[in-house]
Amino acid sequence: LGYELPVLYINGEKERLPKYPSTGQEVLERALMFKGAKYKSGGVSMEGMDCSGLVSVALGLDEKWSTGQGDVPGTSRVTITGDKTTFIKELKTGDILVWRYKNSKGENCGHCCIYDDENKKIFHAHGSDGTPTGYTGDLSTYWVKTFGIPKVYRK
Repeated sequence: LGYELPVLYINGEKERLPKYPSTGQEVLERALMFKGAKYKSGGVSMEGMDCSGLVSVALGLDEKWSTGQGDVPGTSRVTITGDKTTFIKELKTGDILVWRYKNSKGENCGHCCIYDDENKKIFHAHGSDGTPTGYTGDLSTYWVKTFGIPKVYRK
């Protein structure tokens, strides 16, 4: 993939996260290392990141996955039983949320993000070029309202 995880400093010591996360919390922690990276279509680094690039680096994938490629590698699909107002109670930290839809031109599009149960927000690369990667609180008010319940994948 060609990306390198940013360095963490823990008690003054330089550390890197393991290449492959094993829990949802680790997936989120890896994604948070890219907070502030500007949105750039196709990006997978601090110089520019898109939504599927963020998911790819958070999961430690060797190749960039995109929303049009099917299931998220290295995860399991979770069956959601709730409706638009109750499904959020079924989500866990590190869940990958994926929407696939057609834009106004009829072209296939998609978006993905990582859920943070503690903050009840989603973390993602989104918007137009230059928008910083970060948290938004619009899961229900925009994403679900506009595109429906997402497919959910869990580590």
